[in-house]
Amino acid sequence: TESCELFPVGNEFINFNAGSYVVLIFGDVLILALKMAIPIIAVALLTEAGMGFMMRAVPHLNVFAVGLQVKLAVGLIVVILVLPVTSKLLDSSMTYMFKRIADGINIFLSS
Repeated sequence: TESCELFPVGNEFINFNAGSYVVLIFGDVLILALKMAIPIIAVALLTEAGMGFMMRAVPHLNVFAVGLQVKLAVGLIVVILVLPVTSKLLDSSMTYMFKRIADGINIFLSS
């Protein structure tokens, strides 16, 4: 099979550069995920704070009943507004990540 040709049986498969490379890739993916999630998280936090102020200001209003719908509507609006920026971010990141994946495969195969 191809796997036995790429990785012959009985050979060592330890490359000490591979571990640091995996950590580097994990860091890059984590940064990309944070860049995509921070706008939505920030708006959700501001919405929650606004609902808290509304609960204190208007005690007769049942904020728990209204809060879910408000958070859902605000979240969908923010996702729609942030989508063009996120698509540009993903477009620029994909070529970088494909290059990183190719480099990682070369590092794993070089051992």
